[in-house]
Amino acid sequence: SSGMFDFPPGALERSCFATAKQWLLLKDTGAAVDASVRAVEDIVMACAAGKPETSSEAQAKERAEAEVRRLRCELGYNSRIICILGGTEYKGDDSEALVENMAQ
Repeated sequence: SSGMFDFPPGALERSCFATAKQWLLLKDTGAAVDASVRAVEDIVMACAAGKPETSSEAQAKERAEAEVRRLRCELGYNSRIICILGGTEYKGDDSEALVENMAQ
């Protein structure tokens, strides 16, 4: 509605029942319909089960996404971000999610 007709702005914010990945998919106007449908089904099922996305894995992803947003804002959205890994395994809880988000 683009804010018209007194549409509540909160309805356009991600629910705690949706993962960040699901929410980005739903916002993507070019996303495949079947992928969007699966995301909606998963969100509705999580809501019906009363299980918000609060697992430690989901929290790590949220922190990583926030850090990537901060870096992109600080460096400029068109800047290239290079992530140099100094090992063969992830050591921190947020490391894998941070690398995945930076790669997008």
